[in-house]
Amino acid sequence: MVRRVDHDGSLSRGLDELRRSFDVPDEFSSAVIAEAEKVTSSGSWAELVDRVDRRDVDFVTLDPVGSTDLDQAFALESSGSDLTLRYAIADVGAFVRPGGAIDAEAERGADRIDMPEQEVVRRDGAFMLRFQPRRAVERQGAAMSLATNMAVADALFAAGTGLFRTMPAVDDRGVRRLRHTAQAFGLDWPGDVPLDRFEPTLDPDDPRTAAFQLAVRRASGKASYEPFRAGVVPWHAAVAATSTHATAPLRRLADRFVVEAAVSVAADRPSRTRPGRSGRVDARRVDPGDEVRVRLVRVDVGERRVEFERVA
Repeated sequence: MVRRVDHDGSLSRGLDELRRSFDVPDEFSSAVIAEAEKVTSSGSWAELVDRVDRRDVDFVTLDPVGSTDLDQAFALESSGSDLTLRYAIADVGAFVRPGGAIDAEAERGADRIDMPEQEVVRRDGAFMLRFQPRRAVERQGAAMSLATNMAVADALFAAGTGLFRTMPAVDDRGVRRLRHTAQAFGLDWPGDVPLDRFEPTLDPDDPRTAAFQLAVRRASGKASYEPFRAGVVPWHAAVAATSTHATAPLRRLADRFVVEAAVSVAADRPSRTRPGRSGRVDARRVDPGDEVRVRLVRVDVGERRVEFERVA
């Protein structure tokens, strides 16, 4: 929850002064603007890159009103007793030339600071900090994003390439601390139930669940990116699967290159990478234009309960 607190403009003036003192630019360079204008005015999208135009699919977005980073969309279709999920991801690589001005600007980047999903509420004459539970629409969107990331990771791993998102499991000491946390939150965690069976039983609409899940992420250790290594299965303990980041290329630089690698694997061609950086994709032979097909077995609104299987 965000409330307006800058009534007299002092906060805005202070932030402006910070930007000036650290030489933070407030606009893109002329080279970036010129390249952006050129790539968006040089003809139809289909003429720019060797991509298949799928605008015939009725994709929709699942974002809050006013969102500007619409870098993902989905389409659901009935397929017998199953549902087929198609997930569209912003094709940044189609418009950003490796080594160009936009590419350099994207790498320069900046730290992203998300607003905490918390609010101060008044209760019985006192104030307390309460976590805001995810709305159902947010949980559903996260479930589809997770399913897509897992499917992309599966395809990249099978091809012997890729960049994966990993996170270690909570160790015994961390589990003991989490049991104390659960007790402090008033959550009933039976002694004979392991963490991976307890967490899915929590009510997603209970603010205590969001707080406890944050404690779990902190206890798990730092998430990181790991490149493909032969004989090593990259593992993300929080989702209990091999996963990657591919669904938000407008706000995460790594996603852009993961998407490029996935496109390269599907088309059996070298990935377009920045000179001197990621090298070439060593992909197994697949027919150009093939889609990575995944059947969703079960999608729960909780992002940690998504099951799928690869379709041959």
